[in-house]
Amino acid sequence: MPPMTGPSQSSIVAGKDVAWLLADRASRHPDRPFLHWEPFDGANRRWSYAAFHDDVRRAAAGLIAADVKAGDRILLHAENSPELLLAWFASALVGSVAVTTNPAASQRELDYYAAHSAATFILCDTH
Repeated sequence: MPPMTGPSQSSIVAGKDVAWLLADRASRHPDRPFLHWEPFDGANRRWSYAAFHDDVRRAAAGLIAADVKAGDRILLHAENSPELLLAWFASALVGSVAVTTNPAASQRELDYYAAHSAATFILCDTH
């Protein structure tokens, strides 16, 4: 069978990870909009690429301070939100594996996720 070829192998981002991609875009287009959050309740929030990247680096520093290491699995239990995205990107920057869960999961399901993912750290929102 011939080797697989396609856009992913010829792409300028081939072999890069999502943390690299965010850093690259933040350096190339720092002021361009990255995220516009319109919650059901509360004020709208906006991030440029540079601002979001800065927040991701701060979150990654918090994970490192909590002794999260590359290869560790982090359980992310949160509603769709900017904070979930920040945690997911911070996990990628650290090199840990983000294991996202359904925020409507039962306690039994959460126990299963925690046990079977071998998570060493859990982040959850306060809702």
